[in-house]
Amino acid sequence: MTVRRRFLPLALLAATATAVAAVGCDDATTGRPPAGPPPQTAAPPKGATVLPPPQTPLQTTSDLDTVAPYETITQGTGAPVKVGDVVLMHYTASLASSGVEYDSTRRLGQPFVLTVGAGHVIRGWDLLLPKLHVGDHVKTTIPSRLAYGAAGLTGVIPADADLAFDIEIVGIVPSPSWEVVTKGEGNAAIRGSKATVHYIGTLPDGTVFDDSRARNEPFSFRVGAGEVIEGWDWIVSRMRGGDRWKVVIPWAFAYGAEGSPPTVPAMTDLHFDIEVLRVE
Repeated sequence: MTVRRRFLPLALLAATATAVAAVGCDDATTGRPPAGPPPQTAAPPKGATVLPPPQTPLQTTSDLDTVAPYETITQGTGAPVKVGDVVLMHYTASLASSGVEYDSTRRLGQPFVLTVGAGHVIRGWDLLLPKLHVGDHVKTTIPSRLAYGAAGLTGVIPADADLAFDIEIVGIVPSPSWEVVTKGEGNAAIRGSKATVHYIGTLPDGTVFDDSRARNEPFSFRVGAGEVIEGWDWIVSRMRGGDRWKVVIPWAFAYGAEGSPPTVPAMTDLHFDIEVLRVE
């Protein structure tokens, strides 16, 4: 098994956005991530409805302070949701005018994974979610202008349709973290560079699922090109030639809700020992 990317970018009521790796400085010794998580590409649950983006942009200056009113069913006591957080959530979506349901994660039995504020969803969601906390269960009606507007969505959402949502925030996925074993002095593995690495991948219980050292086969890839799982692009882009780090990649930045059967179970965090041999 390799760590090559398997999943397409997440999309729900949203643009199928091309993920762009975060840029900035961080503390490579402590593993403190910069503001905001890496772009995530966890796949939606099997059978989930993946809708295309609205035909016209609906984000305007007047929207910035606009949040659709919502009714709190259960008040959560967890962490507040912030822009950049990767959240797990359940939702049921229906047409406000008729109550006809057109999508639901609860029927599928798996939560939805979403990067807040990344433009992956309708504008109304990106405005609402930062007002919530983990554990919150709310109902809201998103006006058409913050959803699919006059274009609607053929066969699913009529033109100028307000949308009703029952939303529950299940949790927040942490960002990848790392511990520096050896500090290198080689070239920085910036986006677009070619990195050659040795690595050992293990499951949380210590089971080794992949080991390039045991095969004596260093692995090369283009950093930031989506050739590997998203957590790797994010981590390795912060390393240099000669660096060796121990890394934890949360499942949302690895093989997602479905895992990589039979080797990696569903929703499994992965541990890596990564050594950057050279950067070209």
